[in-house]
Amino acid sequence: SGNLALHKFHTALAAEREALAAEPFNDDARAQIASILMEMGRYKEAGSILDRPRTRDASSTWMSIRARYDELTGNLTGARVLLAQATAMVDRMASISAYTRSWYHMRDAQLAFEAGDNAAASAGFDEALRIFPDNAMALLFQAKLYRAEHDWPRTLASATRSAQLYPLPQALGYEADAQRALGD
Repeated sequence: SGNLALHKFHTALAAEREALAAEPFNDDARAQIASILMEMGRYKEAGSILDRPRTRDASSTWMSIRARYDELTGNLTGARVLLAQATAMVDRMASISAYTRSWYHMRDAQLAFEAGDNAAASAGFDEALRIFPDNAMALLFQAKLYRAEHDWPRTLASATRSAQLYPLPQALGYEADAQRALGD
């Protein structure tokens, strides 16, 4: 994860392949390899890995990475269906952290926004933040939704809170856009 975050894709890929060698039937490790390959622009290889899980039932990790592949390759409808299934699966698991559950709802909302389904996006961001109120990324993408709707007071509130938690330039930009629109 550290190598991936630092864009050391080849090192991350090697580490994930070692993990898969240790557990050859671990679909999550295979999906993580596909995720890294997507970061490297190697979509055909990623797609062949994600064609289907080797185990009978796909995990929420595998499903979320497959949904990302579908999103990036133009199958937004398929991505939404798969991520909704993964989110429902995560919601049924008592051992999943609040942050992780929140992340799945945030991703559901992001895909809804991309599809132009603002009502579902709004409900998804609200649920993500109900589960984990300090999810800076959910606040960021909620601000993006409000910005698209020109709901400047709510854009400002979400962007400001997101920037307080994690001051990404995008959050600061949404905050500035809202301030400008509100005459501040």
